[in-house]
Amino acid sequence: MKPAERAGTAVLIAETTSEPAAHEAGRVARLHPSVPVFALAQTGATTAEVIFDRLQPFRSALLVNGEVPEDIWTRVARHWHECFRLQYPAQTGDPRAVARVPWEELDGFYRQDNVLQLSSIMAKVVDRGRRWIPARAVPPGSVIELTRHDLEEIARQEHVRWATRRLDYGWSADGPSSSALINWRVVPWEKLSAADQQRSIGELESQLARLEDVGFVPVIPRGGPPEAASFERIGTVRASQLQVRWPWAGRHGALLAGEPGDWRVLDDAGQERTVQDAQFRASHEPLHGNHWRRTGTFRAWRVGETLVLRTLEGRGIAHPGDWIVEGSHGERWPVSDRQFRRAYRAAGEPTAHAAGAARLRTDRHSRLAAAARLVRSARGADADGDVEGAEAGQDVAGVGGGHVGEDVTEVVPGAQ
Repeated sequence: MKPAERAGTAVLIAETTSEPAAHEAGRVARLHPSVPVFALAQTGATTAEVIFDRLQPFRSALLVNGEVPEDIWTRVARHWHECFRLQYPAQTGDPRAVARVPWEELDGFYRQDNVLQLSSIMAKVVDRGRRWIPARAVPPGSVIELTRHDLEEIARQEHVRWATRRLDYGWSADGPSSSALINWRVVPWEKLSAADQQRSIGELESQLARLEDVGFVPVIPRGGPPEAASFERIGTVRASQLQVRWPWAGRHGALLAGEPGDWRVLDDAGQERTVQDAQFRASHEPLHGNHWRRTGTFRAWRVGETLVLRTLEGRGIAHPGDWIVEGSHGERWPVSDRQFRRAYRAAGEPTAHAAGAARLRTDRHSRLAAAARLVRSARGADADGDVEGAEAGQDVAGVGGGHVGEDVTEVVPGAQ
């Protein structure tokens, strides 16, 4: 291609997104680094920046009044920006004012940065074991908030992205105060003061709250994290259905409440709590009077750091060593380790009755083996066949009619 032709040429790759199409776009861009190459981006892509050379992705969209409509991520990013600029207005003459103007007046660099910030934060939340789902699909009482460690790590990673992008565009932490490319926060996270780090964490919490406001909630997937397992409920409780609202306090002072129609439950350790009607009936069966048996198999996992749960009864807190139990409708609640070990057992674990029966079978087998050894010793090699029969659980010939399953003391005299 002649230089004059290259100067007036652009390549548009509008094929449905696929690996071959992406490979072809990269190949053309490498062969012709001075020619703009536009490739259809994957669904959900949030960046329109150059990938390398002059290869740039684009998104397909319907035009509204001759213009490309904003996608949901751009709308959320715009909402974030408007909240930020109103919360932190720039003073007259402040070079940072260029980043705190209304969205319509905002430079493309800052617009794109807001979209990238949204994408980065959501991706980092997923890296912490969460999934983003619409608020309408979140089971009531199932939300577990991000931990303090989660927030600190996400804020740190987002700061690294934010600072790196500015350094790539020629920004620095010091220089002429009149320059718009100067920001004292363009430094490694470790060099920020404790107050500035806390400010970044606070901004992140505000951004997550705004995402919930527009209907996106980060949740731990149904069934719990990878370490969760299935447990069966055991024991009995006394319960009565509430006629009026009943406030109560959790183990660590959290204020909770049961509403009319809920059940007030008293367990064998003397601890009281409330359970909503549907959840109570799904996990208890009546015995007599106000006595109920705890039933059902639920997912549960032990926690290693403090977690805040939005339970059906209110705000609950799980401390290190406590357990989180997930009910049949996806609702979750914290349980102390002591209470959990008293009221739950691993699914498939034998009951006390079954364990006792297993011990009896083991004892019987031991007594059988002892009797067989005594018979072999008393009768010698000629009793080999009879001994084999005894080891198979059959009668031992010539042992006074005693059955091997009986007490060994009855077998011994008959064998002498």
